[in-house]
Amino acid sequence: DLIDPNILTLQQWIDESKPSDKSALPVYIRSAILIALKLTERLIFAGQSAGENPDANNRIPIAVIDARNVLVTVASEDLPTGSQITEEFNWDMSESSTELNKQEKEGSIVRKCILRVEFSPIVEINCVPDTTMSRLAALGCILYELVSIGERLSLHSISKEAFSLNAIQLNNDGNSDDGSELIEQRSKKSTPRPVDDRYSHLTMKLASIGIPHRLIDMVENLLNCSQGEFSGDYAYKSLDEVMVDLELMLNDPSRFLNSTSISDNLDLAISDELYGREKEIRKLRDVCERCLEGKSCGALILGEGGVGKSTLAMCTKLFTHDANGYFVSGKFDRNSTRPFMAIGDVFNSICDSFASDIQSPEQERTMAEALTRSLGNDACLLLDIVSNLSKLLPLHASCESSSVDAASRTRYLLLTLLDTLSKFSKPIIIFLDDLHWIDPASLSFCNALLQHTKNNKNLCFVFCSRYIEEKTADNINVNDWLQSLSESTLETIHLTNLNPEEVNRLVSGSLRTSPRLTRSLSTVLHSKSLGNPFFLRQTMEVLCKEGYFHFSLIERKWKWDLDEILDLRLDDNVVALLTRQMSKLPEDLLIGLKAASCIGNFIPYSIVGILSKHLGLDLDAIFRSLVQRSYLTDNDSTRFRFAHDRIHQAAYTMMSKKQQRDDHMKIGLAICRYVLEYNENDYDMMFIGVNQLNQGGPDALSDE
Repeated sequence: DLIDPNILTLQQWIDESKPSDKSALPVYIRSAILIALKLTERLIFAGQSAGENPDANNRIPIAVIDARNVLVTVASEDLPTGSQITEEFNWDMSESSTELNKQEKEGSIVRKCILRVEFSPIVEINCVPDTTMSRLAALGCILYELVSIGERLSLHSISKEAFSLNAIQLNNDGNSDDGSELIEQRSKKSTPRPVDDRYSHLTMKLASIGIPHRLIDMVENLLNCSQGEFSGDYAYKSLDEVMVDLELMLNDPSRFLNSTSISDNLDLAISDELYGREKEIRKLRDVCERCLEGKSCGALILGEGGVGKSTLAMCTKLFTHDANGYFVSGKFDRNSTRPFMAIGDVFNSICDSFASDIQSPEQERTMAEALTRSLGNDACLLLDIVSNLSKLLPLHASCESSSVDAASRTRYLLLTLLDTLSKFSKPIIIFLDDLHWIDPASLSFCNALLQHTKNNKNLCFVFCSRYIEEKTADNINVNDWLQSLSESTLETIHLTNLNPEEVNRLVSGSLRTSPRLTRSLSTVLHSKSLGNPFFLRQTMEVLCKEGYFHFSLIERKWKWDLDEILDLRLDDNVVALLTRQMSKLPEDLLIGLKAASCIGNFIPYSIVGILSKHLGLDLDAIFRSLVQRSYLTDNDSTRFRFAHDRIHQAAYTMMSKKQQRDDHMKIGLAICRYVLEYNENDYDMMFIGVNQLNQGGPDALSDE
């Protein structure tokens, strides 16, 4: 049934909706912001040019922009939870003209529905010129009446003095001390500054009610528009700016509405959201959906280092959850100690996921029988690569040797294993990162994998790589291989640096500040980072650590001095920036970071104890301290990992070539000595040790 509407004046709506106590205030505030947003949209729509809007003659006069002329159409009664709502009133200015506000009432949830908000010329006032600034100030008066819960504030009362001042300025004879020079000087100031505290009595009243500081700032910044050219740097310049801020308050209140408590952690939390990647996220989701329909093999994400390829690929983890499937990943390492390491990580994760989902002995038996039929007696040959296979199938550690080429046999068994597991109906998304460091055996396997599973509706592949100019150490031309993938098998997604507007969204979200107030800062940061997301975040962290960003406990907001940031000489690439920051670490942390960089992107826990004894340091404690400083991560239960390839690169390049060779040799000797003395059968550890010796080379050995 259609909802029976009830049309209220704004004051009537306030009287009916006013919160009974402070616990109900957040619901009221959200409704008030919604009404302000709809009024702002109405003003923008009505003010559009005739070429864009045939109803442009319906521009709302300044004399009508008054709280007494606001009508709110609501449902005539509360709606119980679960009620179906059919919109009787369509409002062209809103994509969604129905807003539900939930509140507690006698232990049950009820809903009041705001259907429509509009202006109606009930009362007309003729007090001020009709300018953009006066219209903004009039909107500020309405917003004040809303959030003050009914206290009347007229545009006439706040504009009388302001427009007298403007008249004086307009009649000035043009001397050097005129208002235009003052405005020009103020426009050059680096940080926004309010005009004065003429509305402090109003803002204090709002604070006493419990209105969030950011909403109070919005009211004050709108009211300051009544001062015309003297309105101050914080004042709004357009209705579009108001609409953006209101939408952010509604859609992201934790950042842009709720006040930051003094008891909160006041460290700058750089936003890790994917700004400016909405198009790429949609395309990636579409690719995954087509994979599950058998129409695609997956996606290849390409881009320079630091543009967010891995972060974008991780979005598929959410898609997998929606499809009730498995998400597994592997990462190729430039310093990998043996072939198939990343492939092994993928298959171990798949086996572990399947083992965790087994609910009964019957399921376990069915799985084991299927694997035995497909792999036969050769299943145990996979144990060196896929140790978790033993969770699905009882295996013996020893197998009879075969005359068949080992690489071909391993490739065949892995493909058969994946083919068998994928038939158990759950979708599997396989994410392989840093393909530019792929080894020859893994490259050959990936080619076979994509061809073998081309029509498998339960498999989807997401690969990430950056283009590299030189061939790899194994003489692989990665660029040619990636080109062949993008032309035939995988759908390519190219990631580039962020544009200035996208950088501003990231900066605004991190500083929890309106985008209009961070735009100048973002322009500077974009020019210094070129819009590279990783470089940008690292730059912001440096600025925060060095005091260029600081949190004002009085104003409850982040502040900065743009002039100082403009004059600051920052490194022109992220590796140099990271290196400079690393050089400030305590000596023991720096030693640990350099040692970790020699081992590779991953540092197995089993090595940490060996090297701790060799270096005479508690590397476990050091690495965990580096985790807290975001240089390493320990999300994996078996190893530490560099948080980003650029961090690994920066730590490694801090050493001279000779120091790199010497450290590789010392680490390799320490690991090999341990294996020979304590566990000769630990082949994985021996591989790591020998790899370190190889990277040290004969020069380092002679130096020893």
